[in-house]
Amino acid sequence: MKKLWLLSFFTLVFSGCTFSSSPVKQEWVLRSVDGGMNWEVKSKTDARNNIAGVNVLSMVVNSRDSKIIYLGTEKNGIFFTQDGGENWERIDFPPQKVYGLAIDGNNPDIIYASGVWDKKGKIYRSDNRGFDWKEIYTEPAPGTIILSLATGRHISNLIYFATDQGVISKSEDGGKNWKNLKKANGPIGKIEMDYLDDRKIYFQIFDKGLLFSGDGGETFEDLTDKIVKQAQSNKVFALSADPNQAGTVYVGLQGGLLKSVNYGAEWETLNVLESSRNFPIRALAIDPFDSQKIIYSAAGAIYKSEDGGKSWSTFQLDFKKFVSQIIFDPNNHLIIYAGLRD
Repeated sequence: MKKLWLLSFFTLVFSGCTFSSSPVKQEWVLRSVDGGMNWEVKSKTDARNNIAGVNVLSMVVNSRDSKIIYLGTEKNGIFFTQDGGENWERIDFPPQKVYGLAIDGNNPDIIYASGVWDKKGKIYRSDNRGFDWKEIYTEPAPGTIILSLATGRHISNLIYFATDQGVISKSEDGGKNWKNLKKANGPIGKIEMDYLDDRKIYFQIFDKGLLFSGDGGETFEDLTDKIVKQAQSNKVFALSADPNQAGTVYVGLQGGLLKSVNYGAEWETLNVLESSRNFPIRALAIDPFDSQKIIYSAAGAIYKSEDGGKSWSTFQLDFKKFVSQIIFDPNNHLIIYAGLRD
């Protein structure tokens, strides 16, 4: 494999921490190996796939072998790495625009991906880590996009999808059969399950609010009014369930960060830095080993707290792109990945 070397790095000291970057244009994945203190571009592909301008729309990590990571992109299909981001390869996958990615919680060889093919929204399944794919769902006509996917962490073959039209559906047999659950009042940007109970699920209505189901989608509760009451905003841009505590969930807004410890029944406002309140919080993650450690991005910066949101350190990114995805390595909380998009 021909190596594409990063041409140079510079170090920026900011708030007592450092950030490493590169001037090359192929900037679409960042990695930190020290818990977010330093970040490095990790976007190297072979010469055949030397593509600039990749925009990351989705990202998932194999829970058993966390060096295996998949990226869904806006124009370039799916990329994957087997060495923690050191090298990336393109997967033979029909759609070039890939909105959703999800890995089965009990069998990481099974991967689901949603994209647009022949102008129609579709879902595909691979049973061998992405080497072969089969279509398991299609929209009947052009115009609808399947924005988000989520799989059960404890229940095998459980998968949810949601569309830009607000339609929420699920399958309990790995995509053989589907059941409509609800029609929301806006695009569903993200689906997030409680880490300890697959029946409890949150649905982010992009820029409009949040839904919750405590019974696997049989009934729904609209949490938007409770969020507005606390934050005077319904513009939810990011969503993350706490990996360590049942019922605890965070939402990133246009202007702040909220936390609930009882499945959204009540909310508290976290004390984010005032400068970040001027921008949407677009990506958000909680340390899988320590709930006191929270990380989010707003505009051109990454913010991290190690005390549950009481204080924050900041890391300036020298890119025109913004961070669209943040994920912790599930087996090593010092390793964090960030996907970039325009």
